[in-house]
Amino acid sequence: MDADLPPNPPILDETLSRRSVLFLSTVVIVLSLFLTVGLSFMDQRGLEEPVTADSFPDLEIISLDPHSAYINTLILQLQFPQHYELLATAPSKIEVYGEKQGLMDTYPVTSALTRISLNRVMFPANIYLKLKLYYCRKTEQGLCLIKDVVFQVPIVRFRQPEDLNILYIVPLIMEKDSL
Repeated sequence: MDADLPPNPPILDETLSRRSVLFLSTVVIVLSLFLTVGLSFMDQRGLEEPVTADSFPDLEIISLDPHSAYINTLILQLQFPQHYELLATAPSKIEVYGEKQGLMDTYPVTSALTRISLNRVMFPANIYLKLKLYYCRKTEQGLCLIKDVVFQVPIVRFRQPEDLNILYIVPLIMEKDSL
């Protein structure tokens, strides 16, 4: 039966063993530093508290249907009141917030139909899309209004990638956020 056993593995010399230990120790130290620096950078970038609907006090929150975690394109369609239009010279925008990431991106809104190529996976349970609109009556000296609204989008993992379509009917109500 002794003939069936493999020969004893060669014993590493002491120098090679010390080099291996030194190499592995160096790898562990470098990885530890990398993770420490990376995590502290992420902590400085993020918010101290998670973003929730309460993070947008005094703003209208509109809850949307659950959406795939992978968003191809954000399609924002705005329907303005009769005789009103988006003020092209004002900085209308949409901001994307993640619960733990805080502000992730900001995109300009330049027309009543805005297509934003996101092509990204959203990891939080909810994302918040804060829309700030400046719109005016179509006459030369028309009345201008400002509208802030937040869309809350629950994120569902393990669904196929899809576009996020938002149709927003812009109100004509004279609110405290108007000019």
